[in-house]
Amino acid sequence: MSSPTPPPPSNTDRNLLFAVLALHAELIDNDQFAEACAAWTARRETPLADLLVERGWLSADDRREVERLLERKLKKHGGDVRASLGAVADAGVRDLLRAVGDEDVRKSLSSLPPAAGHVLVETVDVPPRESASRYSLVRLHAQGGLGRVYIAHDKDLNRDVALKEIKPEQAKHPEAWRRFLKEAQITGQLEHPNIVPVYEVSRRQEDDQPFYTMRLVRGQTLRDGLADYHRRRAAGQADPLELPRLLNAFVSVCQAIGFAHSRGVVHRDLKPDNVMLGDFGQVIVLDWGLAKMADEADDVYAPHVALTAEAQTDKTVPGSYIGSPAYMAPEQAAGRADSVDARTDVYGLGAILFEILTGRPPHQGQAGDEVLKSILEKDTPRTRAVLSSVPPALDAICAKAMAKERKTRYAKATELADDVQRFLAAEPASAWPEPWTAKARRWVGRHRVAVTSAALILVIAVPVLTVATILVNHEKIRAEQSAESANTERLRAEANFALAREAVEKYLTQVGQSRLLNQPGLQPLRRDLLSTAASFFQRFVESEQASTPEMQAEVGRAYGRWALLTGQIESRERAIELNRRAAGFFEKLVAEYPDNTQFRRDLTVTYNNLGNLLRSVHRLDEAEAVHAKALDLRRQLVADHPEDPLFCHDLAVTLHNFGGYFAAAHKYDEADKCLQESVQLFTQLRDQDPADPAPRHDLAEAYNSLGDLRRSWGSRSDAMGFFQKALDLREKLSDEHPDDLAYQRDLAASWNNIAVMHRSAGEFQEAAKYFDKSLRLREKLARDNPTVKQFSTDLAGAYRNHAESIRAGGHAAESLDWYRRAVDVLERVLKSEPEDREARLVLRNAYRGRAMALDAMKRSSEAVPDIERALRLDDGTRRATLQLELSLVLARSGAHARAVTEADAAAKESGLKSADHYDLACCYSLAAAAAERDEKLSTTLRAELVGKNAAKALEQLTRARDDGLFKTRGNVERVKKDADLEALRQRKDFKKLVQELETSK
Repeated sequence: MSSPTPPPPSNTDRNLLFAVLALHAELIDNDQFAEACAAWTARRETPLADLLVERGWLSADDRREVERLLERKLKKHGGDVRASLGAVADAGVRDLLRAVGDEDVRKSLSSLPPAAGHVLVETVDVPPRESASRYSLVRLHAQGGLGRVYIAHDKDLNRDVALKEIKPEQAKHPEAWRRFLKEAQITGQLEHPNIVPVYEVSRRQEDDQPFYTMRLVRGQTLRDGLADYHRRRAAGQADPLELPRLLNAFVSVCQAIGFAHSRGVVHRDLKPDNVMLGDFGQVIVLDWGLAKMADEADDVYAPHVALTAEAQTDKTVPGSYIGSPAYMAPEQAAGRADSVDARTDVYGLGAILFEILTGRPPHQGQAGDEVLKSILEKDTPRTRAVLSSVPPALDAICAKAMAKERKTRYAKATELADDVQRFLAAEPASAWPEPWTAKARRWVGRHRVAVTSAALILVIAVPVLTVATILVNHEKIRAEQSAESANTERLRAEANFALAREAVEKYLTQVGQSRLLNQPGLQPLRRDLLSTAASFFQRFVESEQASTPEMQAEVGRAYGRWALLTGQIESRERAIELNRRAAGFFEKLVAEYPDNTQFRRDLTVTYNNLGNLLRSVHRLDEAEAVHAKALDLRRQLVADHPEDPLFCHDLAVTLHNFGGYFAAAHKYDEADKCLQESVQLFTQLRDQDPADPAPRHDLAEAYNSLGDLRRSWGSRSDAMGFFQKALDLREKLSDEHPDDLAYQRDLAASWNNIAVMHRSAGEFQEAAKYFDKSLRLREKLARDNPTVKQFSTDLAGAYRNHAESIRAGGHAAESLDWYRRAVDVLERVLKSEPEDREARLVLRNAYRGRAMALDAMKRSSEAVPDIERALRLDDGTRRATLQLELSLVLARSGAHARAVTEADAAAKESGLKSADHYDLACCYSLAAAAAERDEKLSTTLRAELVGKNAAKALEQLTRARDDGLFKTRGNVERVKKDADLEALRQRKDFKKLVQELETSK
């Protein structure tokens, strides 16, 4: 029999091919794919690609990339669209497309070649026969309340099957017949490897009673398997593979139930008795007699199970329960049939998992009612309370599946399966926030060689340095006792310390410089190791007398190392103090030995680190002086050794640091000059060794700093160019070193910078794309590394920046949630480290931004506490602005007397901008209006207050004019219409000012 000729390829094929390629490229997800295909069937004149872009799911670049993929696929298949679609449309994609429900899509699917891995079997017609004579009963296998199961022999296929029929005493009840047929039809339509297949539904000739046949699964029930396992476990005889096998079987059960939910079926009677374990790894879910048809399926993979009219049963009577009490969810136990859904089965799966882990059901009692009462009134038991050896992750997974509140459970059975699989794969489960020790164990398992090396170095470094410190002191004592051997003993002491320092430097390189332990979850371990190293240097500098230049230099370097470590793990102020001590040693050595290149370089390193620390705590004048010293020394070193890349790198670093200082001090020309020179030097170093990540990282930093600088100038195109160069370098570094958290953090910052630039240009779709990338990465870094406060601060800053963008776009109400997220994160950071300056300032800005949003929403009284919080967090750099803003929200909230007091204080501050003067004018005008309305005041006092505040308002408007605020027509129109200035409208001096502003235009 020949196959029908397939129809010619259609426009449908090409559109579907584009969508499938976008799905495989992970540019869209399953839900977006299905939604877009369905939308396209209603708008066929619009290319499906346009719909994806229109919804913001694909960018223009994404679309071009998919088009390139499409052309490559067509070229590979000789231009045949249908063959290309058939090659990429796997079974999962075809299931998604079948759910679209469009005739053209169905035709396109039906004409495709089979999906890879699928075998099509044609059915053949067979002559009808008397089905009763086909089976001969062998023996009774099992029975329940409604039916009984026999082992029967199928004569036609010469095999044993399971045959289920209604019990004779139930056969006279029509409802029993309906339930029996319902079970057969549901089971027969749930075609899944872990659900028992139904072969045939028929009726007996003699009494017309229904029966159906199923696969006969030889093996044991899960209950019997669990009893055997826990007997061996209690006796210490269990095979280590037994629990993983049982958990893998459990995953198969979850997948089967997840499939049933996708077809609109809830099992309602999940328990170990209804799971069969075959002799060769088969796992089969049985007994769908209590299954319920849900109103909606959980997925779109396949159509609902459909029942014939004769299989439709009456609904469960409210208040009655269905199922096995020991495994029931609370809604089942309470008889709330309308609340039973997929999450009810998730609870049942959790109850099975509970018995797998502990060897007993979760709920026990002398009678069913006692068990139901326990489920409803008592806390759900935890597995570790029954058996303490249960792994904490599995305990948490089980607890989430069996949560009393349905909304707290896993939403899908497949999510429960995923978490168990994560445990089996030694990956973190979503239900269990791992302690860092667990993450460390897993990371060590994957990086055993590297960790072993670091541990070995630690083992070597600790005793060597300890012994060396003792030896140094011991040799000094001996040297003091014997002048003749002084020189020999001194050399021996120095050699001992040199050996110890070399070991510790290698140890630090492994722990710190190579970021070996800078991995998710291992920061506490890294901190402890660095603290240990810091204590070594502290012990040395406190014991060393440094009688020779070389030993003085060693002490200086030890102070420098101690300072760097202290800055990372303790206090920047303490680190500054230690760096100054290091600088003192090298300043003295350079003065005494000006030709010693190593001493000169050591001094520049110390100056550079000290300058960075001073800048980080906003001591800019001191930072400038130190950076200037470092720059002079490093220029001289490059002049003396022009071919040495080390000195070239040092100079580039100092120029970059100096540029950052100048930018912070608003000295933009000097900043640009330094940064441009640093870019040239870093580029030279990058070109000398393109494979080395260090110069590429430094070059990206310099480009990023130039982008920040040009953005502050208002040069958008220049800023975007530099930011893009930094992003290109950082994306490559991140791809090459996916486990390096520093590179990941840099990448998130670059994506955020690009997003800000697109947003400032009004390109909101592109901005959203890059912001989403940055936000997801920052959330991951903060989630995976909760002990690293910098990641949390970065995330809060991203939340706050997004809130600012939304507010600036006129959507103040929508921005509030993002401000709240930022505040929540930062409050947690400051709870553990209350003096963290950066976190305090980001939190200050978040409170200020939220106050401005509330004020814009006419909720000024709610804005006041946030501005007050921002003032308490301020380090003095924004006090005048915050005080001014406080005065304005106070005035708008009705607290006019206090508003005027705050405004008077703000007006005395130096450095106010034109916009600040305008805000002060609004505050005084509102106070004047309030005095005019206050009937409690005497006529004289009212006139006095109105006149005084109005005069102050006019004075501030005049200053705003003198500072150039009204050079634009928009600001002139603003002063004419602003409701905050209503109290000034009828004043002659205000009218004169407005007339002058209009004339000047």
